[in-house]
Amino acid sequence: MPQIKANLMGTGTPAEQAKSISGRVVTGLTSSGSSSQANSLAISAEINVVTTTGANTGVRLPANLSAGDSMLVVNNGASTLFIYPPVGGIINGGSADAKVDVATLKGALCTCINGLDFSVVVGA
Repeated sequence: MPQIKANLMGTGTPAEQAKSISGRVVTGLTSSGSSSQANSLAISAEINVVTTTGANTGVRLPANLSAGDSMLVVNNGASTLFIYPPVGGIINGGSADAKVDVATLKGALCTCINGLDFSVVVGA
């Protein structure tokens, strides 16, 4: 696996710039909202590791991404994780505000098509 930050810094890129380019990792997240997009946990890092998932809880993708921006969501919790689009958004051409499910110990790559439209590929 390439060491993106180390390689960038080795070519003279300042540490904070290298960190920004390679993406932020947030671990230890707890999903929220009982079957609710409005109360789900808003995520914003490029890599989001959810370690605590209660039944019927989830995370919500941000509305401020640009086309082509991607986020990885990893479910390391004990229950299925719901991924919701931003309010008014859609995932994989579905209904507005509809969720996708990510089984425990699986991940999902979420790519922004436009500010409210996402493609989400869930690991098998």
